[in-house]
Amino acid sequence: MRMMIYPLVLLAVNLSFVRGEEVRNDWLLIPGSRVGPITTHWTGDDLLAAFGTLHCRKLMLPGEWAGDPPREGWLLYPGTADEIEIHLGEDDTVESVIVSDRTLIFDPSAQEFTESKRAAGTTRWRSISGITHGSGVELVEKVNGKPFHIAGWEACDGGIADWREGEIPAGFQVTFSPDFEDKEAYEKFCRQTMNPDAPPADAGDSNSAPIRELAPKVSRIVVRL
Repeated sequence: MRMMIYPLVLLAVNLSFVRGEEVRNDWLLIPGSRVGPITTHWTGDDLLAAFGTLHCRKLMLPGEWAGDPPREGWLLYPGTADEIEIHLGEDDTVESVIVSDRTLIFDPSAQEFTESKRAAGTTRWRSISGITHGSGVELVEKVNGKPFHIAGWEACDGGIADWREGEIPAGFQVTFSPDFEDKEAYEKFCRQTMNPDAPPADAGDSNSAPIRELAPKVSRIVVRL
């Protein structure tokens, strides 16, 4: 009798093992808890064991605050639409995860940061409520349960959300960016909201007319574990 031999298919990306336990990636961003299977107790060795060397890249990332020295971190799924930054704390375990359309990488030989853009496409990373890269203000406001404030437009490539004690926890930090290709719309927004002599009372509020007209999208998500 002839024995039939079937090929074995390994789903290394979605199913793997860490510390002897089965781990599945569901692409969820849950502040204070986990990002996919990743928790605050994970080290670089755990990332490699779970996702493999093909999907993990060790490198130097910016510190948490301006002026902080670069710190060792990881890129998960580098070169794909699902690329995320993994930042480590002082004990070399995961502290935060960033979903963004660009990453600053420190080059030790040049002693400077270079910008790397995430591959085009839709990322699978999302919050339980569906917030992801590219989400609009209306969805985020609905999830928050109330209007929130977006500030800091003059200091970065977008504004950072203040949830104003809404439903979204502080450990889920979001940056909104407009379509910078539409210079006329952005300049109009700046004139409306950044006039130091007479700023409108609701400048930067998510439900204000200037914000809704500008229609910024989520460009960066920081999840603190």
